[in-house]
Amino acid sequence: MLQEEIVVEQLVEANIFRPHEQKRPVLHPRQGLWVMVLVRTGTVHLVLEGRNETLCPGEGMIRRADTIYAAQWENNEKTELLVVAFISFSVLLSRLEDTFFVLGTEDWRLADELLEEGRLLLRSQSLPDSRRFAGPQVVRLALERLLIDLERQRLREQRHPAKNQSARNLYEQVVQYLNRNIHRKLCLEEVCKANHVGRSHLQKMFREYSGGGVMEYFGILKVKAAKEAIEQSRGTFTQIAQALGYTSIHYFSRHFKKVSGMSPSEYAAIVRLEKHPARPMEGYE
Repeated sequence: MLQEEIVVEQLVEANIFRPHEQKRPVLHPRQGLWVMVLVRTGTVHLVLEGRNETLCPGEGMIRRADTIYAAQWENNEKTELLVVAFISFSVLLSRLEDTFFVLGTEDWRLADELLEEGRLLLRSQSLPDSRRFAGPQVVRLALERLLIDLERQRLREQRHPAKNQSARNLYEQVVQYLNRNIHRKLCLEEVCKANHVGRSHLQKMFREYSGGGVMEYFGILKVKAAKEAIEQSRGTFTQIAQALGYTSIHYFSRHFKKVSGMSPSEYAAIVRLEKHPARPMEGYE
C-alpha cells in the first residue's frame, strides 16, 4: 500500500500576476481553500491577517485563503508573483501554514509544470489529445509533489535552524546575484568570486536547496526570463536569445526545450492559445 500524506482535491487558480497588468486573483473563501504564493522576481509585500510579510525572489509561503488580504509590490515592472489556489483537507497543510520556504531547481520545475498545465486546464480545451491527455492528473501530481518537497525542507530546517539560516541567507544572496546578471554568460568561478564563497561549498549548498548545481539553476532562470519575453512579445527568438546571453539561437532552442520540455515555438503557440481561449472546460467555469 502506498500511503498518501497529502491529497489535492481541486485546482481553483494557477496564474502569474505582474504590477503592470490589471488582473488580480479573486478568490471566494470556502472550506479547505489554500493559497500558495511564490515570488519569481522582485519583492512582494503580503497583507495578512494580523501582520504584513515581505517575500523576496525565490521565496514563498502557504496560507488559508481567508487570511490573505492583499499582495502589494514595489514599483518594479519585473516583479512576478505566482499564485496557486487549491482545495485540500490534508493535515500537512496545517504544518506548512505560515512557513517561509525557498524554492529549489526541482521545485521551480514542478511549479512551472503546474502553472502551464493548470492554465490550460482552466482556460482552454482547444488542444490536441496528446497535449490534453491526463492534464488534471499532471496538475495534481505536480502540486502534491511540490507540497511534499516543501514539507521535507521544513523538517530539515527544524533539525539545524541556525546553520540553515546562515546557508539560506547566502543562498538567497547568490540567487539575487544570478537574477541581476540574467543577461550575461556567467561561469561558476565568477559567481564564487562575486559572492566570496568557495566553489565546493557553493555547489553543496545549491544541491541542498535547489536539488541541482549553480549553473543549472542559472539556466532555469534564463528560461523563465525567456518565457516572460515570449509572453510579452518582446522580440524574436533570436533577439530574446541575444538579450539573455546565449551564444546562438540553436543553443537557446535546445536549452529551452531541455528545461521546459517544449521548444520556444511550442511555448509561443500555447501563449497565443491562452490569449484567445476557447470556452472553459466543464466544471471549471
